[in-house]
Amino acid sequence: MTSLRNTGMLLGAASLLAPLAGAQSYTKLLLKGDVIPFGAGTATVASIYNVDVNNSGQWLCEFDTDEASDVDNAIMMNGALIHMEGTSLGFPASHAGAWVYDSYVDSMDINDNGDRLMLFNAGDPTATVPDKKLIIWTDGGSGTPYTLIEEGVTLCTVAGEPVGAVWDSVNEVWQNNNNEMIVAGRSNSDADDMLVHMTHDGAGTILAQTVFAIDNVNHAVAFPPSNGVHATNVQGFTTSKANIALNNAGQKMFYVDDDHNAAGGDTNLDSHYYIDTTEIAWEGDDAPTAGIFPYNHLSSAEVDINDSGSWIAVWDDDNPDTTQDFFILKDGVVMYQEGQAPPGVAGGFVMTGSSFGPVQLSSFGEITWICDWDDPNTDIDSGLFRDNTMLIQEGVTSIDSLIVDTISTSADGMAVNDDGTLIVIELTMAGGLEGLYMIEMNPISTYCYGDGTGSTCPCGNISGTGEGCMNSSAMGGLLGHDGTSSIALDDFVLTGSQLPANKPALFFTGTMEANGGLGNLFGDGLLCVSGPIIRLDVVFTNLSGECSSTSPIASTIGATLGQDSYFQLWFRDPAGVCGAGFNTTNALSLTWR
Repeated sequence: MTSLRNTGMLLGAASLLAPLAGAQSYTKLLLKGDVIPFGAGTATVASIYNVDVNNSGQWLCEFDTDEASDVDNAIMMNGALIHMEGTSLGFPASHAGAWVYDSYVDSMDINDNGDRLMLFNAGDPTATVPDKKLIIWTDGGSGTPYTLIEEGVTLCTVAGEPVGAVWDSVNEVWQNNNNEMIVAGRSNSDADDMLVHMTHDGAGTILAQTVFAIDNVNHAVAFPPSNGVHATNVQGFTTSKANIALNNAGQKMFYVDDDHNAAGGDTNLDSHYYIDTTEIAWEGDDAPTAGIFPYNHLSSAEVDINDSGSWIAVWDDDNPDTTQDFFILKDGVVMYQEGQAPPGVAGGFVMTGSSFGPVQLSSFGEITWICDWDDPNTDIDSGLFRDNTMLIQEGVTSIDSLIVDTISTSADGMAVNDDGTLIVIELTMAGGLEGLYMIEMNPISTYCYGDGTGSTCPCGNISGTGEGCMNSSAMGGLLGHDGTSSIALDDFVLTGSQLPANKPALFFTGTMEANGGLGNLFGDGLLCVSGPIIRLDVVFTNLSGECSSTSPIASTIGATLGQDSYFQLWFRDPAGVCGAGFNTTNALSLTWR
């Protein structure tokens, strides 16, 4: 993933603003009023909602345009339209007419393989069959779409369903990186809602359908490994996007609601949250807050679970003081609660309301969350946080010279990729200008240039902007990268360009910036890295003066979580302008995750 370049400026009064970490960049993806290609002509973006992003930086956005209401909705991927309302969904239809995208998409997800999963409302312009919902999965490698579920057609084979039963309705769907899904819906055999764990082969065939929660049964009886107190049968679930989570290990976090109207039922004891078969919260349990109060109803929770099984939830308890009853739990421990001071915000203010959502939990356990506080100046009383660091404050933060007026608190209006490096969020800027922005956390950034902004190059061999000192190619060498700063993926690759052709080059790394990042004189260039130096790869540039590292860098240097590393490229240059026979590129820094 290439580091994002468009960095917004953050402005604000220090007395009002929580610490704003400098290690993030802000990039506009889509703005209300943007004119985009639309069918045979163009359209203007009118409103933005429903977003997602993966670890490779691929993003999805559903939005409306100024076109007629029956053809105004669209879906964009990485800035390009992939679906427009009223147009063909682009796959072989199961009937004589072609299905078209109709009105809006219920669910939208892109996983780390680039696979897209969408729950479409589909129309049939030939009117030969009723409109229906379709789950379409598109392979991220080939771009081939497959229909996994078509209402009224696809067999429902979960245990207990009669032979020939089909999926009658689908309400929501979630996926992971391993061809697994959770589907919320029901068959045509009865009116029982189900949560079903499915796997498919990546080529359009469902391999298994396993129900793990269903109406009209006692959950603990029907699913014997499960625990929990269930006096009555289940009567429903909450199946909006933020209420259920599925991780890449196949663990499911979900809500079950018992029938409080049945004999033995109690509306104060009927809601439960599970991870697989383990109940993690019951309405009758005392919440782990300062007071001793039971949980309130859990149905409005917003939850997430990462690949290690760590989980997060926004819940509330029965504290009669409703200014202190909402909180964010991580693995059962209260992290943030109403009535507490928002992290780093001066002035004695406290967090208020039930506006802790949406919340997301990264693979590294980082929490991305939103809250309000009781500043009487309501123009500056909300913020987006990563753990204890504020990323955006309403009325204070400026991106591309526009002040952020409102941060979306819709569960569909914010998405965080699994490793936590990217946040895509809907913001409304001053003047009501709605936009979609990407925040890159801990971006991989360059420094120490031979363009006059760093130390003076050895013989006045100043280069172009952002390059190393001038070399015999009549340009300054460039150090770039591919991949990410993830230790687990270990996919970080260094690249060199604008170098002399067919010459040896050495990638190396250190633990500090040299001379405060300005660099010291070194050959025909600048040495920008200091501390203990580790040699990485010796390579040769090609005919175009380019090269790449070959070793797995994270494992080679023994990178640890949160460690800062600094990189540079040394290369032979016998014809160099200063006569030292060697030169260097700019430098690059990152924080390992």
